[in-house]
Amino acid sequence: MEHERLKRIEEKRLEEEKKRQEEEKAQQKLMTEVFAAYGSDLDKGKATVSDSDLLVMKLQEDLAA
Repeated sequence: MEHERLKRIEEKRLEEEKKRQEEEKAQQKLMTEVFAAYGSDLDKGKATVSDSDLLVMKLQEDLAA
């Protein structure tokens, strides 16, 4: 019984770790796309980003317009 319980706990931990890694990978992909889309404006000094949060980027873009 105890062995089965420990096995379930370990399986759940592994599932959570896998989910976290997938979320990180998706976030990294999204940020790569965002930087590709807005990179030229950032490079030209037309926009500044102090935080990688997409909402912050959108607000800064709106303020710059």
